[in-house]
Amino acid sequence: MRRDFEFESANSHQADSLRSTALSAVNALSIASGRPWDDVFHLLEDQAVYYGQMPDCITCTEGLIAAMGYAPAHKPRLCGTQQEVSDWLLSEYPGISSAIVISVRDKEHYAFRRVQALLPTEDPAGKKLIMHDTKSGALFHHILKVYLPSEETGLPVFVPPLHPAYRHGSTPENHFGYMYFQPNPRQNAIGDCVIRAYAAVLNVDWGTALRQLARSCELNLTSVNAGDVYQYLLSELHCTWHEAIRVNGHPLRGIDFCARMNAHYHSGERIFVNVGPHHVAAVIPDPEAKVHPRYVIADAWDSSHEYFGAYWVYMPPAETKQEEPESRPLAGIHEGLHIVHPRYGDGAILSLDEKGDRCIVRFSDGAERPLSATWVLQKCIGA
Repeated sequence: MRRDFEFESANSHQADSLRSTALSAVNALSIASGRPWDDVFHLLEDQAVYYGQMPDCITCTEGLIAAMGYAPAHKPRLCGTQQEVSDWLLSEYPGISSAIVISVRDKEHYAFRRVQALLPTEDPAGKKLIMHDTKSGALFHHILKVYLPSEETGLPVFVPPLHPAYRHGSTPENHFGYMYFQPNPRQNAIGDCVIRAYAAVLNVDWGTALRQLARSCELNLTSVNAGDVYQYLLSELHCTWHEAIRVNGHPLRGIDFCARMNAHYHSGERIFVNVGPHHVAAVIPDPEAKVHPRYVIADAWDSSHEYFGAYWVYMPPAETKQEEPESRPLAGIHEGLHIVHPRYGDGAILSLDEKGDRCIVRFSDGAERPLSATWVLQKCIGA
């Protein structure tokens, strides 16, 4: 074990290898702050929903670092290795409690970045900073950025700005077999087809779909868009899996797939389907159709002429209607009787006139209203 590195994982389910920058950020921030992994992971989900980006986007990672109160520090230009950064931090910020760094393997390979925690420790030779990460993190030793606690240093926290929506071409037009569906809160076209399809099948918003997929992602240590993630969730929802429908050895195109679903399903089933080798989509009953069922592809781009592969069928749970409280007709009225008025709600009869033709009712809003006794008998019920 290197003397400047300590193996540490904040999540008991976490393997040695963290496959994304974002998950390494969750691990590092949990270690540095002492907050539970789940709390930090939920903050990462919040960033993804706010920015309309995938959780492993670097913008979400930088947003998470900011949300945890860490501010960027401008390290010297020639200060890049762990030892150089540690020496600089101890000289400039001797009382620092922790530091968060974004590292790469070497200066030529910036494609995969990793977030690590630096914590001070006492050494026989004096105070030093040790890097805390999973075992594979020991290889990420060239430090690109340094973040320090804003409360301790007075440095301003940097919150990544929102960028204009990124779209692919123009919005497709609806037609028989296709319905434009883009639930991304920022209208971003970011390769989030799994989130869109999952949201359409379950009839939930984009953020809810992302959070459910992200939780499965965290448990499976892989990408939100990965097949093992959504397959795991679909199996948990008791979806039935079906092989691709083939005619003369060829899978159906989207428009023909929808027609086949029209003939097979009539109870509101919703379908999660593979489109070609690298895409998924939802096929659902058209909410605008006057004659049901009429299945359409719900997606941000029109795949009605693409080949459709294996699919999962989801049956939404039956809606349970709340039973209305049994009404009790009034046989007569008297002072102190509690009634329910069709407009004013709960009330109590304060008094009746001598003939019993009119009464004064005090309602829950405090107002006292004169009402015809006959009308009360006909229109009100007992509370």
